[in-house]
Amino acid sequence: MTGMDVAARNHRPARGHPAFGWPGLRRRVQAARIARILLPGASAAGGFVSTELTVALPEGTVGRPDVAVVCQEPPGNGLVARAPELVVLIDHGGADERRAQGWLAMGVPVIWHLAGGALFERTPGLARRWMRGQVLRVAGAPTVTAAVEDLLDATMAQR
Repeated sequence: MTGMDVAARNHRPARGHPAFGWPGLRRRVQAARIARILLPGASAAGGFVSTELTVALPEGTVGRPDVAVVCQEPPGNGLVARAPELVVLIDHGGADERRAQGWLAMGVPVIWHLAGGALFERTPGLARRWMRGQVLRVAGAPTVTAAVEDLLDATMAQR
């Protein structure tokens, strides 16, 4: 009996299967899927979506959101000096709320993505209570795109 037969018998994914648990793979897959959903809204606002972006934060620290929507030209070195227009953090069950607090303190809207399949918008006004905001369904890409465009429009109007 081969390893694949044993895995099938035990109803588990075989080693090498994406569901087996490669470190960071699920996060990267989720980030790529979300980036594809957010790309039309970012492009309409004259920006880009990045899953490989490093952001220079105040006090000399750097932040690396799972997905960032930035309304400017993509940098050549992957580092932008000012905060992005929108940040998506991906939660697989063990996310630390402090990851979002820094972005919220800078006035950057944060979408907290639970791996279960919904996007939860968190705004600075909700940061103190840390309640879930409006639910944006991933299944309806036009709805998410429209919501992101509205969010970007409101953010750009404030700057």
